[in-house]
Amino acid sequence: MIFLKKILVTTDLSPFSLAAMEYATSLGTLYTSRIYLLYVLEGKDGAHGKEGQPLPRTEEEAEKALEEFVRTNIPGETRLVRVVRKGVPVDEIRAFAQEEGIDLII
Repeated sequence: MIFLKKILVTTDLSPFSLAAMEYATSLGTLYTSRIYLLYVLEGKDGAHGKEGQPLPRTEEEAEKALEEFVRTNIPGETRLVRVVRKGVPVDEIRAFAQEEGIDLII
């Protein structure tokens, strides 16, 4: 039997990552999982996100942007842990998944 206690969703704060959240929310409800929403701050100067908005440059800006993303897009009853890490996305995603014992990455 499959047990999905911890689900990781990565986001770039764009509308495209909302589709992944929908899958995670459905699975999370089915398995009563904890969902982790991870944003990795890359620190590329001049990078732009959705609708031409500049991407956060500091961890504080990233935390605020992630909080706003959650507040405006994700239902409040979702068991969600917001996480911001700084570094190379693939490395940070892999490290976080190992550290937290993530069962599924979406």
